[in-house]
Amino acid sequence: AQESDRAIWPSMAASGTLSGGTRVDYKVWYEQPVKINKSLKQSVDVCFANSDASHSYFFKVGTIKTAEAFAFAGRFPGHQDLNISTVKYANHEGSFTMYSGMSGADPSPYDANPFSGEAAVYFLSYDRLENWGTPSNKMTLETNLTFDRMMPANAQQRLDTECQKAKYDTSILDLNPLPLAEVAGGLNANSRYHTFSGADQNDTISVKIAGVVAVCYCAMLNDNGECEHDSYWLYAGLFTVQGPRGDAQWAFDIEVVVNLAVTGYGLSSNDRLRIIPPTSECGDLGGSPAGDTSFKTGCPSMMGLTCKYAEPYDDIPLTARSGPGEGHSNTITSIEIFNDYSYLVFAEPILGMLEPNDVITIDYDSIVINGKTKGQELLAEKYELYKLSGEYQYQDTMAQGETPMHYVVGHRVNQIRTMTGDIDPHRLSIPIGWALDVRPTFTFPAGNNLPGGRWTRRNKVETKAEIKGMAETTAGQELKVCWGVQDAPNTNTTFYMQAGSLKFVAPPAMSQAEIYLTTKQAGAVAPSILYFTTGAARSDYATTKGMTKLTLRFLNTANNGVLIPYFAQDSAPRCSDLAGGGCSVDPEACPGGCPKEVSYTDPANLEEQLLDEEVDQIEKRMAPDAAQYLCGKLFSELWTEDKEGFPVAKGCYFTLKYKDQPISDMDPTSTNFYREVTIVFHENNGLRENTKYMIVMN
Repeated sequence: AQESDRAIWPSMAASGTLSGGTRVDYKVWYEQPVKINKSLKQSVDVCFANSDASHSYFFKVGTIKTAEAFAFAGRFPGHQDLNISTVKYANHEGSFTMYSGMSGADPSPYDANPFSGEAAVYFLSYDRLENWGTPSNKMTLETNLTFDRMMPANAQQRLDTECQKAKYDTSILDLNPLPLAEVAGGLNANSRYHTFSGADQNDTISVKIAGVVAVCYCAMLNDNGECEHDSYWLYAGLFTVQGPRGDAQWAFDIEVVVNLAVTGYGLSSNDRLRIIPPTSECGDLGGSPAGDTSFKTGCPSMMGLTCKYAEPYDDIPLTARSGPGEGHSNTITSIEIFNDYSYLVFAEPILGMLEPNDVITIDYDSIVINGKTKGQELLAEKYELYKLSGEYQYQDTMAQGETPMHYVVGHRVNQIRTMTGDIDPHRLSIPIGWALDVRPTFTFPAGNNLPGGRWTRRNKVETKAEIKGMAETTAGQELKVCWGVQDAPNTNTTFYMQAGSLKFVAPPAMSQAEIYLTTKQAGAVAPSILYFTTGAARSDYATTKGMTKLTLRFLNTANNGVLIPYFAQDSAPRCSDLAGGGCSVDPEACPGGCPKEVSYTDPANLEEQLLDEEVDQIEKRMAPDAAQYLCGKLFSELWTEDKEGFPVAKGCYFTLKYKDQPISDMDPTSTNFYREVTIVFHENNGLRENTKYMIVMN
């Protein structure tokens, strides 16, 4: 009999020579435990000879199968600091621990023998570093293997092959491979935990960049603590080191309310931002640096109660797009499963909510497998649920009474073409599937307060449009934007790394900008002409991607304001727009007579701030959804010297009256109400450089 070269004995002389004992009802070989050096879902036959192997025949007595999946632990059990958990965030100290053992009567895909001896691990960038492909077409490992679109049956073998190339990239972390894992106590000592923390079990790691990493594992080491042969490396699984990409550069005009969008990995609505001075670091004061206070947050404000200068320890909340979410109830209704990929079916059109290459997770509790009541699933079924969810539970926290801990992998989504070649508005594909003979059924219950399959986008989060720069940033002194996580409600945020840099700039003035009145009568509603010429050297007008807009901000729109915009209509404005002492009322417009003066500090009178009742609907829209009919109601005439005429607008919208929080005499203009009126232009059809324009408004 020829033994497999994947059976590794502490001493190769032990092969075929060890005694299983004198008993005739069973035999046990334990003095020199053998390691089966094979990948997942593999097997070897066990052969037995009832006498000296050198002159007897062997016969098969059984089969050893390897585990279906490697398991990860959420903590570092042997470390004196019990707060050291498996690395979760970029640029933050943590550990990495694998977990093993048998689950009992209910078998689990993670079932395997406990660990013994030494092992090595290194991390391989899966979806961040573009180290694969050709010199002219570099790409990530995920894309190079086309695993961003489908996960074939041989994915384990292909990733084993990548691990066996032994690319120890120290741009991920300085110690790569990680410190060795070792179970102390001799050949027969074993443990459920294999923590990669060095001989003294006290080394920790810090991953320098966020992203999904592939874990490569080797349990066959030489005397130097190195993997004995590159072919012994095995792929053990994926997990996400959460955080932003860290290379964002934001530049915004002053006095404009903006939002910040952060791209990254494993992001969530628990994430926060803090904007700090250029001389500070995000890790200062234990991850709670003092913030910059030269800009405003909470903008815009209708009553002057918010929109104030930032405080040193203000956090700016981030939101991950999800379903159901604000203003929509678009959840997953069903799934169509194929061998290597699946289609998610959404209740409403998903185009514009999720883009190609977005990464999502699906809420575990919103999925039902094989019709089972929640909590009654077998461990093997829970494993399939986690695969579909894209968010896994650490196996050492599965026991009753343990606090569950999870890690993110996620699913990259792609659009689907219909038979006619159009993009399917209701379906997206994800790169996970099941062979027909092992295919479970998944449902997403809806109704009776159940929304269907809940999803969350994990590669992008955004602040509200609430940030307003008040002063130009000094060149070379850009503010730092720190990213952190509030791990539990009502707790302090810990900031881990820089998401990018931010500067506020004073926009260049147009070469000409004037306003002409058609009446000198105070309080009269009459046409006014806004005349301006765009800059002569502003190629941005032609090269900007996406829609553009022209915003007119009227800086003092209180009842006694300097210049107040009205609709371009022949009839008199609403009573509320004429409110104020001594007004002359058109009986047809205000049959009830002259209204009393309005107090803008009374929330009950907020409606009196509106141009028209329609603003309540328009204000809730995003600019791309601006209504075209409002252009006709807001503007009497639009003119340009451009031979192609004034660009046709996609739509127009206007805001409520806003007011910043006053700061006594330091900021006297903040006591004024202001309003913005905006024209939105289609892509490649906006204003042009060095061109005269004229707008007529009431």
